[in-house]
Amino acid sequence: MSLREKLWKWAIVAACLAVIASAYHASSNSEPVIRKILQFLFFLPGVVAALWFGWKGGVPVAFAAAVSYAPLSWPLTVEQFSESFDLLLIGCVMGVLGDRERRRARLLEKTTTQLSEAYSQLQENVERWKNAERLSAIGQLSAGLAHEIRMPLAAIEGAAEMLRNGPADDDLRTEMTEILRKESKRLNRLLTDLLQFARPRRPEFRLAKINQVAESVVRLLDTQARKEGVVFAVRCEPDLPEVECDPEQLRQVLLNLCMNSMQAAKGGGAVEITASASGPATVISVADNGPGMPPEIAARIFEPFFTTKPDGTGLGLAVARTIVEGHGGRIRLEPNLPSGVRFHIELPVSQKESTDERIHTNR
Repeated sequence: MSLREKLWKWAIVAACLAVIASAYHASSNSEPVIRKILQFLFFLPGVVAALWFGWKGGVPVAFAAAVSYAPLSWPLTVEQFSESFDLLLIGCVMGVLGDRERRRARLLEKTTTQLSEAYSQLQENVERWKNAERLSAIGQLSAGLAHEIRMPLAAIEGAAEMLRNGPADDDLRTEMTEILRKESKRLNRLLTDLLQFARPRRPEFRLAKINQVAESVVRLLDTQARKEGVVFAVRCEPDLPEVECDPEQLRQVLLNLCMNSMQAAKGGGAVEITASASGPATVISVADNGPGMPPEIAARIFEPFFTTKPDGTGLGLAVARTIVEGHGGRIRLEPNLPSGVRFHIELPVSQKESTDERIHTNR
């Protein structure tokens, strides 16, 4: 409180007390009710001073009110003395209470300031953590990309060196040419997957039937499945509602999952695609009866560039997860008892309900 503000408040209290005292003493011949009202008004300056200045203001003003209330003729009656004492008592009590409330207010203000500073510090730490996490992710991505590029480049360099060193027979030339073609194709696939992962296309939502998308994936893999000795089966619930999704992106997700399951179940295994309704969501599963997957590998299966295949890019499942999450859904891997694994996808039937649910969750 500034000095100017203090002086103004003291002037207001003094003016109120002077007006009340003058009115009280001037009403000696007035009705008892008016006298009683003016008598109670003597408490007002002391209470206001106590609230504004604490006991240092309440006690002096209460004493001044008691003196102003006392009649001009002495001695005081017992009632007058009692009423003057009440003024002093109320001033003291209100002063103590005013001091306590001001201390609480200062403590609250201090606590609020500390919380605000702590919140600002927390925000700064979160931003630093996000930046560190982002840099770490970029570092891991760069390391994985460098590793994946280095191997085909080494093969291409070796094949080119052998072709350059001198004349070669037709078989060697054919073999080296096939290496160049295969590794170039691998690099092209790696860059395509990387672009899909780093800059995924925005989904173009429209209603689609899950069974039709699943059956189209099985038709695409039919020739390769025959070579691998794998049998595909599609089992969808009858009258399954259409899902609001991007059919092309969903087909890409199922294609990635089915190719992984087919490679795990090759040599006489089976892959099953199922779809069922679960409240506002549709649950899609891709399950195989292959040898299964160790927990340490299953925990990292969706990491970019993590792969157990010699010719894999390690981005197929990472892209699949990005697409599913872009649809407001979830994807996870779980055991498929008694053998194999199961990819479990949950997709919202309606994108509007999915968006409303995410907004409600964020609140």
